[in-house]
Amino acid sequence: MRTGVVLLLLFVLAIAIGQGAPAAASAPAFAAGTLNYVPALAGEPQLIGGVTFYPATEDATWAGTFEGASIDECVVAVFKSGMNLYRAEAYFDGSVDGRAGEVTLHLTGVKMDEQSEWDGHWKVVQGTGALAGLRGQGTFSGAGSPGFGEAGMIHYEGETEFGS
Repeated sequence: MRTGVVLLLLFVLAIAIGQGAPAAASAPAFAAGTLNYVPALAGEPQLIGGVTFYPATEDATWAGTFEGASIDECVVAVFKSGMNLYRAEAYFDGSVDGRAGEVTLHLTGVKMDEQSEWDGHWKVVQGTGALAGLRGQGTFSGAGSPGFGEAGMIHYEGETEFGS
């Protein structure tokens, strides 16, 4: 009987060693860089309740912590007051801190009037490849694009970390 218990313990130990230790999350790291983009109208604007909604896409190039490109699906809401609201899903393909893969980011922003700059928030929604465990969020700001078909740039910063 004693031999059976020893063999069982050795078997459990062998399985545990084969599985390895669970991966720990990395410590949060500062993330920063620029996002250069060109927006394009992706459909007919719609006027609803005094607000004009512009469906758009953006071809974007990321530099800094995020290195790569994204195609962004966006909606810009323009109010009579001149305030603009922005919502996008960015489909990023590139690397973050040297790890390659794809990431979906959610971005929201506001521009109070024509003289203001964009202020917003970005958040990693999900990733694939070596970016599957990526988490992160932060802010963005800058003048952005002056209009559809015209290049713009914003700065982003925040934190990223890789989970298990």
